[in-house]
Amino acid sequence: MMDSESSHQEGGAASEGVSRRRVISGAGLALATGLAAGTGAAIVGAPLAGASDGQAIATGQPGTTALEFVCRIAQEGTDFSGLGYLTQVAGVDPDTLFTDPGQRDVTHALVVATATGTLVARSVDGAVHALDIVGDLDIFLRRSGGASFADRRTFTTSQQLASYALKLQDVLTVIAPQTGLPVLNGTAEQVDVGTIGGRRFGRNGQDLRFAANGTGSRTDTKPDLSNVSAQLTIAGSLIVV
Repeated sequence: MMDSESSHQEGGAASEGVSRRRVISGAGLALATGLAAGTGAAIVGAPLAGASDGQAIATGQPGTTALEFVCRIAQEGTDFSGLGYLTQVAGVDPDTLFTDPGQRDVTHALVVATATGTLVARSVDGAVHALDIVGDLDIFLRRSGGASFADRRTFTTSQQLASYALKLQDVLTVIAPQTGLPVLNGTAEQVDVGTIGGRRFGRNGQDLRFAANGTGSRTDTKPDLSNVSAQLTIAGSLIVV
């Protein structure tokens, strides 16, 4: 997503996104009472395929925010890889998303996320770069804190709660050499749904609007701009359509 000094070229064919349409079951947190004092204590939860939105979290009426997040994204050429954590989930006390509500960071986060993406198109006009990206977003539940941006395994060795297929546009404005400001907008279609404490996390087929912005920097000096390396830090929301 970082494209200072024409750092991107068009990628290959768009990924097909998450093709599976399954219901994820297994142990979860008692989010019906707000993540049980933030301890991550696991209980057994069964899928609620026919549940109403009143029995769900991470959803709501059109125009309302389902999720808020912080994410770091690494770019290598036309490939993107992200790690992040949720700071708000509709229907959940936000303080219970962290083992310590006074430290709302990745180390104390209980609901974390991974993302992957592929660049499929690029347009450049001076300092403004428009990138089209497709990818996947997966949400996981940790039983305790301890996630680290230095180790992707700390985000995925836990219960999967949801998956989304992403279609994004990243409009990046270069403000200085090797430095830009990304603004991301697009769509997220929920393609997998799990449960926590007997409550569904979102709903299958749910459409959301993805909106985020932050900062980015190119971290390489390679002459071949198609193989750029870059890092972004963004924060944003998924809003029910």
